[in-house]
Amino acid sequence: MAGDEATSRIEEVTNQSTMMIDHNHPMYLHPSDTPGALSLGFQLQGMENYTIWSQAMEVSLLTRNKLGFIDGSVMRDTYGDTHTNLWGSCNAIVKSWIMHSMSRDLLSGVFFRSSAYAIWSDLKEQFDKANASRMY
Repeated sequence: MAGDEATSRIEEVTNQSTMMIDHNHPMYLHPSDTPGALSLGFQLQGMENYTIWSQAMEVSLLTRNKLGFIDGSVMRDTYGDTHTNLWGSCNAIVKSWIMHSMSRDLLSGVFFRSSAYAIWSDLKEQFDKANASRMY
């Protein structure tokens, strides 16, 4: 009986490791997708440049097909248990891209957030304040 369990576990691991992710899939990681690979050319300083920073970050994430990690459309449970580890890796990469594009003064407020979506939501809530004269 124990041998059957071990065999089924080996088959499960083999199936997961040979699972192919298409390059258009949101959880595809290119070899160049490293923590410091995404550079906007400027860092988030706070409310004064949040709007331009968030737009630049969205464009950069869209080009890498990772926008779903910040807009909530690619969550841990979106693809089920078979992709949990891969989701974690992609989420960590997106979190690192966001944190590398922020000033050090702002990092402590987001460093321990569990997901890129949580970081993005916190930053939006904190810095996306519409000026009444701009709205008018």
